[in-house]
Amino acid sequence: MYNTKEGKSCVIYIRVSSERQVKGYSLDGQKHYLAECAERRGMTVLDTYDECGASVETVARLTRV
Repeated sequence: MYNTKEGKSCVIYIRVSSERQVKGYSLDGQKHYLAECAERRGMTVLDTYDECGASVETVARLTRV
């Protein structure tokens, strides 16, 4: 979370770490839920990143959405 002159802002980070989770948790669903949470808190989403089916070791491979 960042504080700017306009108010609070944040980035959204969505991920699943296995094929099993990919099938059970929609990245779009996570993005939608987190964007709504940010809006309820009066925050501006600066950017969204996703990481599908990757482990912690591959965290450097984030994809900007």
